[in-house]
Amino acid sequence: MFGIGQSDGTSFTDIDFLDFNGDGYPDVVGAGSIQATLPNGALEGRRISTGVFAKVRQAEVESTNRNLGATTSTLRSTANMFGLNINSEMALFNVGAGISASDGTTTAQ
Repeated sequence: MFGIGQSDGTSFTDIDFLDFNGDGYPDVVGAGSIQATLPNGALEGRRISTGVFAKVRQAEVESTNRNLGATTSTLRSTANMFGLNINSEMALFNVGAGISASDGTTTAQ
């Protein structure tokens, strides 16, 4: 048995909290504007339009997965009843082995 899988995707955040005005408190950034904090940490009542930051962070993700496996069972019996000479295989136990590997990259923007 052999399998391979590939996945690609993009994720982003449209809001984040960063200290833009240097007061030590996080300001709300996103949707093309900033809502600053006051010196006491409270949010200011107005939003400052920036025209940027529609997506505050963005990441491209690629992943590849590969696997290889095998299984076998054993127990063979023969029944010679009434001259029918019937062979049957029954699984007394199964043995399996497999190996898998994955790799991927994430690129943040």
